[in-house]
Amino acid sequence: MPPSITVSGKSLDEALFNALRQLGKRPDEITYEVLDATPGQVNIVVTPWAGDDRPAPAAQPEPAMALAVEPEGPITDETVAQTAQTVLAGLLDRMSVHGQVVVREHGTDSDGVLTVTLDVMGDDLGILIGRRGETLRALQFITRLMVGKQLATWARINVDVENYKARRDETLRGLAINMAERVQSTGEPMTLEAMPPRERRIIHLTLRENPHIVTKSQGEEGDRKVVISPVHMT
Repeated sequence: MPPSITVSGKSLDEALFNALRQLGKRPDEITYEVLDATPGQVNIVVTPWAGDDRPAPAAQPEPAMALAVEPEGPITDETVAQTAQTVLAGLLDRMSVHGQVVVREHGTDSDGVLTVTLDVMGDDLGILIGRRGETLRALQFITRLMVGKQLATWARINVDVENYKARRDETLRGLAINMAERVQSTGEPMTLEAMPPRERRIIHLTLRENPHIVTKSQGEEGDRKVVISPVHMT
């Protein structure tokens, strides 16, 4: 069994990126377990696959696919934006998906992390979203890894498809308000369906000013759910 390493990051993606750089491995060459996760800090233990235990590797992109921009001088948000745009366009081409990749915004966030938001525009792009946005999250993750490997730096690359995330966020806010009203009316807690961290955060933020209810996440990572409860039950 190859030795495992413990790696940290501000998010799961960043922790995985750090581990892959440290081990010199691809995503399909490792397995990982989340040790603990708090806002702004995720700790994982990563183990490379050993010999015959390793599954057959996924088809790797040809070198031409990963090329985008050879950075000259210091890496800026504009460099990251241009690189990410080219990388994502290459991924779509490999998937035989016709869509235009546009840079919606780029800059440095409050944590000082280079951040870029890309949007894919076109027709019949539901294949890029998938069930509950699972395909979109995978596409975003792969884009982040490829950009990070090429530029040798961590950047927060957000990928959206025809404003799907904005529409999903609005749906989640409406769901949170409706469920909170039901909890207040019945006096009984309600558990929402399993959601990824980003979506659970929207539920928590939407209801944090409501003095009559409290929210918490429970369950194992990958199946964590938000529970909305009346204050008197806490």
